[in-house]
Amino acid sequence: MIELLHLGSIVPATVGVCCTVGDRRSRSAVAWAPAIVMLAAMVDSMTGSGVISPVMWALALMGLAVWPAVVVRLGRRYHSGATRSLSAAMGIHRSISLLIMAALLLVSGSKVSSPSSATGHHTAAVPMAVALWIATIALVVFTLWLVAALSRRQPGRATTLAALLAPLESASMAVAAVMMTLAFTTS
Repeated sequence: MIELLHLGSIVPATVGVCCTVGDRRSRSAVAWAPAIVMLAAMVDSMTGSGVISPVMWALALMGLAVWPAVVVRLGRRYHSGATRSLSAAMGIHRSISLLIMAALLLVSGSKVSSPSSATGHHTAAVPMAVALWIATIALVVFTLWLVAALSRRQPGRATTLAALLAPLESASMAVAAVMMTLAFTTS
């Protein structure tokens, strides 16, 4: 079950990367490079190939999480109004997703155990699991708001592929985070 959740989380992450790469508004490497690195980290970690250690992947993801925030800051000079706020929200969503995935890769790659645990559960992992669920639930709530805001932005274009890419990207990243958090907390 756990392996299925881990491997299954790659599917929504791949959808998110495809949406990021396919969205004409995110043609810059700042938008798609972190998404591709995140997917590569997930595939490496979830398949057990271990080409790069989870700690190195997490460091890379944490470093890349800064990129969308910088773009949001610079974008304030070039955009105005609702476009700026939704672009900023997408940038923040991407950064939060990268940080949560970095944390999940760290905890999935490390085996925190306590020999005093009679039930076989890892007592040291309980606070981490709670923190990860809080972060993941916050991401889901933010995703729901963002998808609703993006859908309201273009009510007439809601059925075109271009209008669906950003909401689908956001939703798929949240689904991948939920699946990975569920896999970690049930292991």
